[in-house]
Amino acid sequence: MLASVGKKPNKEKETNKVVLPVKSPLRYPGGKSRAVSQIINEYIPKGLPTLCSPFIGGGSIELALASIGTKVYGYDAFEPLVRFWQVLLKDASYLAEVVRKYQNMTSIMFYNLQKTFFTLKDRVEIAAAFFALNRSSFSGTTLSGGMSPGHPRFTPSSIERLAKFSIKNLTVNSADFKKSIPKHANDFLYCDPPYLIDQKLYGKRGDQHTDFDHKGLAKLLAIRDGWILSYNDCEEIRDMYTGYRIITPKWTYGMEKASSEAAMFLQAHDARVTNARSILLQDDGVGIQGDVRDIVIEVPKGQIGISAKYNHAAIKHSRLSDKIDFGKEWTGHPCGEKYFKTIQPVFMQLREMRAQNMLFRDIQEKETRIYLPVLTAFEDELKRLCESFRGVFVEKFFRYLLGRHDFYKIILKTACKRKTVSLQSVNIGGTLEYGSKWKIPERIRVIERKSGSSSTIEVMFEGGWTISFRLHNASSKTEPSLKFDIQFIGIASSVGLHVIDIV
Repeated sequence: MLASVGKKPNKEKETNKVVLPVKSPLRYPGGKSRAVSQIINEYIPKGLPTLCSPFIGGGSIELALASIGTKVYGYDAFEPLVRFWQVLLKDASYLAEVVRKYQNMTSIMFYNLQKTFFTLKDRVEIAAAFFALNRSSFSGTTLSGGMSPGHPRFTPSSIERLAKFSIKNLTVNSADFKKSIPKHANDFLYCDPPYLIDQKLYGKRGDQHTDFDHKGLAKLLAIRDGWILSYNDCEEIRDMYTGYRIITPKWTYGMEKASSEAAMFLQAHDARVTNARSILLQDDGVGIQGDVRDIVIEVPKGQIGISAKYNHAAIKHSRLSDKIDFGKEWTGHPCGEKYFKTIQPVFMQLREMRAQNMLFRDIQEKETRIYLPVLTAFEDELKRLCESFRGVFVEKFFRYLLGRHDFYKIILKTACKRKTVSLQSVNIGGTLEYGSKWKIPERIRVIERKSGSSSTIEVMFEGGWTISFRLHNASSKTEPSLKFDIQFIGIASSVGLHVIDIV
């Protein structure tokens, strides 16, 4: 929800729409990175010379405004966040160098760093640790949240972007809103305060959200002109801002509505969800052991697993190299000597390229030199394993792809024209109350290359199942391994699937 006072939202159509040339390096729950263009084009006056942001947080709006010439004065009450911004603005390259020591983050490293964070004294060390925790934590909860499964946002590319970060017209200093707002009596205010919810975002115990003086902010804004305020939509906040123009943006209303409908649908079809004893965010290591669930809900009679996906529906991201016996690791049936002899020269090339610090994008004819020979060897070996271990291999192969536990897969898709929230029942063992138990296929009908592709094969099982295996490099750097993006492109008609449109 947005509350505003001052100049009315811009109604005229603009030909020079604001884009986001500088992306925020941080992750924040409630972050506005996906709504930047709409907020600036529709709700903030054009041509602002200066702006005060008392709650800079992830800074998506602030960065966009600074990049088009507005002088932005950013503030925050949370000292580690301020330290991060100050160090980043002073020397992004050096900050990235210090961050690199955390790039192989494990769960032990993560929780130890959280525990010892406030003993750090050096400004750059504080900034580096803050960034590493922010990118590794669940939804960017940083110092008060758990580690995100697989920490998919703390990647070498995120550190490379950090090193190249550059922005003018932005300063960040430490102050709460009671001090920062009065300093800027004549400047337009963009206020994105902690939401009126119990979620822990930052602070040693997450208390920056739970102890915030919402009424104090409302009283201070009541004597000011020229501001816009973004909040979560709830009755208490609406009461505080009675009389102001309150707008419910489409992006928040639609996603909240669809998410609520998905939750209500699951509660209605699997009553165990309402009797949760605890909710566990899975450690990234469980994926290696065959557990693809991101969240585990403990209920009186067992567990309910959730796999959460944003703008993709991948089943797994399994790795291939000449040091990995995929047949043995996935099914217990080892690959043959011919397979390894075929792929070994390719991975030797990759090792040599890595030694030369070559970026993967700079490899010439990578489709024919790298992808095609590895994919062909994988395809041939998969056919051999199916033939050599008839009656047992296919079932083990299929079960490996889906993991060892039943779960609900929730997929949020916002990157396409039709925006949806999908809930799919992956009910191999029959433990879920929504969706029928899956019949595991025992035969593969066809294994073939995707038409026109040198990096993807499609495996068609009996019963209507089709799974694609797309080979790719997992890093901007050249590595002596490749990864599969594995997805369903065809599912049995009996599978429980509920799709909700975001409108």
